[in-house]
Amino acid sequence: MVSISLVSIHHTKIYIYLRRCYTGDCVRIYDIIKIQENGIIRLPEDIATEIGIVKGAYFLVEVDERSKEMSFERVAVPGKDLAELTLILEDKPGALANVALELGNNNINILFNESDEIASTNLAALVAVLDISQSRISVEKLKSHLEGMGMVKEVGVRKIE
Repeated sequence: MVSISLVSIHHTKIYIYLRRCYTGDCVRIYDIIKIQENGIIRLPEDIATEIGIVKGAYFLVEVDERSKEMSFERVAVPGKDLAELTLILEDKPGALANVALELGNNNINILFNESDEIASTNLAALVAVLDISQSRISVEKLKSHLEGMGMVKEVGVRKIE
């Protein structure tokens, strides 16, 4: 596993930590990178290559505003047709499995997902990044199929450009 974390920001310098993990042992490589104008970050080529940053790749960026931390995770290589799925569904055993089965039956691959229960309700929220490159149905039909599932209460689907 290789991941990159933007751990701290001090004025115009960013400290980038690249972790390389082999057989459970992790090694950190530290580098200091100065922010270019307009917030552009230029990574050294060896770091970019190590974590798979190539033109057209898709990365999930997660920001923690309190700690001023940021992490990047590659979710798709170039050439994929992606969509973001957001759901509110009943928080009960099998609900997520039924959604995943619907996606799988339509040849839609889940590249990333995160779900959590919504406090003081019997509901859960799901966010997923989907590879719809080989999908058997359109995004509109997918939304309609998911809305027709009894345990799904709200659906949002948007193509990622």
